[in-house]
Amino acid sequence: MKTIPQLLLLSILLLFVSNALAVYAHTEDWSGGTVAGWTRNTVDSTVVYAASGGNPNGHIQTRGPSPGDFDIGALTEIPDFTGDYAAAGITGASVDLNFMTGQFDGAWLRFRYLDASQNGWLYPLTAVFPNSWQTYSVAFDPTWTDLEARNAGWLTDDDIFPGADPSASFADTMANVFSTEVRISGDINLLAGIDNFTVIPEPATLLLLAVGGLWIRKYKA
Repeated sequence: MKTIPQLLLLSILLLFVSNALAVYAHTEDWSGGTVAGWTRNTVDSTVVYAASGGNPNGHIQTRGPSPGDFDIGALTEIPDFTGDYAAAGITGASVDLNFMTGQFDGAWLRFRYLDASQNGWLYPLTAVFPNSWQTYSVAFDPTWTDLEARNAGWLTDDDIFPGADPSASFADTMANVFSTEVRISGDINLLAGIDNFTVIPEPATLLLLAVGGLWIRKYKA
């Protein structure tokens, strides 16, 4: 049986978790009937809302034309997914993707630094491209040095696109995220689905673990 102090502590932890999730954890599942502030990422891509066929139900779809010279995908500049990740405690992101039609060769999570004139950092999400919904996740420390970020698999725009302007440091980028993007590449006539984009806060994760620990101790007692 829980004592009063244990119940009080659990209540406080649950309150902190609720507040942390409300302030920092953001998910877009496209259940509201619109693209929800997400737009095309290149001049060759389109982004449209689809009411069904997502994971589940509503999602967005991005398509490339024939012929096309640029990658496709979607990006957003809304505050829920941009800004100072270090200050907000954001230490991860995840997204559901469905590579519906075409021959794909790349899919990245990309954060652009400061404004539309800057480049950024990208993380390769997968090397296989199934025609079904899959969840892709990445954990990171927004204060990493460039070497630490590279060792964890991150790349700059000029790594992937030779001749591109150099990117700001990883830490500077994560402290000044201008846009958050899902970028997809391949042959012409590509069609892909995007759903359940989430940024993940460390404070909420730690508090959830603490709450879980209380319940584990209860059942072991």
